[in-house]
Amino acid sequence: NPVAGNQKVLGNNLLNDPRPGFADTVQRAIRTRDVTTHGPLRLIQGGLGLIARQVVFLGDRPWGAVGAVFDLQPILDEAGLETLSPRFLYAVRRADGE
Repeated sequence: NPVAGNQKVLGNNLLNDPRPGFADTVQRAIRTRDVTTHGPLRLIQGGLGLIARQVVFLGDRPWGAVGAVFDLQPILDEAGLETLSPRFLYAVRRADGE
């Protein structure tokens, strides 16, 4: 059930979301007509994650957006970063440097 655990997100207008980066990510997806990414960030559903967005067009007009949310902790766990010495710090950075 895709709604389970996501009730807090239903009805969220991405272009009016006051959190930093949300509207910008959707605007970038509209402009480029490509998948855009946002994060890492605190998710409405809880936890830390990454979001990929693709805008759906009806003809030449944006109709809506599709998003895929990736829970960050399992990704970091799979990367094996916990095996690094405690003297090392790590960060996640997008290709644009953010």
